[in-house]
Amino acid sequence: MQPDSRRTTRGMGAKLTLRPPPNPLGRHLICHSMLLVTQALEPGQRIIDLEMGARLGKGTHVQPIGIPCHFGIRFHPGSVKECRENTGMSSHRPIPPAQASRPLVLGSTSRYRRELLARLGLPFDVASPLVDETPLPGEKPADLAMRLALAKAREVARRHPHAVVIGCDQVADLHGEPLGKPGTHERAVTQLQRMRGETVIFQTALAVVCQDSGFEQSDIAAVRVVFRQLDDDEIEHYLRVEQPYDCAGSAKSEGLGIALLERIDNDDPTALVGLPLIRTCRMIRAAGVQVL
Repeated sequence: MQPDSRRTTRGMGAKLTLRPPPNPLGRHLICHSMLLVTQALEPGQRIIDLEMGARLGKGTHVQPIGIPCHFGIRFHPGSVKECRENTGMSSHRPIPPAQASRPLVLGSTSRYRRELLARLGLPFDVASPLVDETPLPGEKPADLAMRLALAKAREVARRHPHAVVIGCDQVADLHGEPLGKPGTHERAVTQLQRMRGETVIFQTALAVVCQDSGFEQSDIAAVRVVFRQLDDDEIEHYLRVEQPYDCAGSAKSEGLGIALLERIDNDDPTALVGLPLIRTCRMIRAAGVQVL
C-alpha cells in the first residue's frame, strides 16, 4: 500500500492512520471484533477505513496509539499488540467452567471440624454419624481412631450414597493408653495432671468415602505434643477459662491451650484441631471434589 492511496469500506467506519516503514515487514492485521485505531508518525500519511476481517496490504506496518476499544481484539502474532477495553475487560478467551463436583458431606457434628472445613470455601452438608465410639478391649489409640473414622464415613455414606463423605476421629495417646474427651471438669483435671511434662501423640484419623463410585481412602496424622510441667493452679485456671471438655486431651491448641504446651511436631498443621486439611484436600480431590 502506498502512502498516498485511499480506500473506504462499508459498515464499520473505524479509521486507521498508517505509514509504511522504511523496510516493509509484511505483517498482516486480522481483527476479529473491532478495529484498532493507529497513527502514522511522519507527514504524507493517509486515513483509510477497514471493516472486520479486512487485511492490510503486504508491506504495511501498523502501530497502536492507545485509543480505547470496546471489545477484545486478537491479532496475528508479531503485528500489533492486543487491546483491552478501558474498563479492564480481558480479551483472552473465557475459561471453560469447571466440571461439576460431587456433593460434599462432613460426617461429624464437631464445630471445630466444621470451622476447619469451611476454610476451603466449598459448599458442604453436615451429618451426624450413628456410630458407637466405645473402644474395643486392648485396642491401640491409632487403631481406635482409624476404625472410628472409617465407621463414621461409611455410615454417613450409606445415607448419602452420591456424596463424598468425610469421617474423622481423634484419640490422645499417652504411652499407648487412649485418652478421649473428658466430658467433665474433674476428668479434664485428671487428664492434664497425667499429661504434664509428658509427650502425647494425638492420633487424628481421616477417612473419605463415596458409596456410588466405590471410592474409599483413609490416613492418619500423628501429632507429637510435649506438655509443660503444669502446676495445679495453671490447670485449674485454664479449664475454667476455656472449658475444653469436648476435646480429646482436655486442651484446645488453637486457643489458650497453646500455653500448656512446650512443643508440637506434625506435618499437617490443622490435624491437632481435629481435621488434617492437607490430607483432606488430597483425598477429596481424588474422590471427585473440585477444590480449586
